[in-house]
Amino acid sequence: MPKREETYMQAQRDAIARATLTVLLDKGLYATSLRDICRAAGISIGALYIHFRTKEEAVVAACALDCGIASG
Repeated sequence: MPKREETYMQAQRDAIARATLTVLLDKGLYATSLRDICRAAGISIGALYIHFRTKEEAVVAACALDCGIASG
């Protein structure tokens, strides 16, 4: 598998974080599943796991993005 550019990977991570925030605002923390996040982001579960190991990591990234804190 070819190595992806860092800018592409960061853009995909930010898009997942935005989708996570959208789902969280709609469903709440406990009702949000990884599948919900993937559906909102238009990605597979495998793609999500490339960027985040757990739902909690995605939630933290979403909160950081919402607060304007750089993630990475």
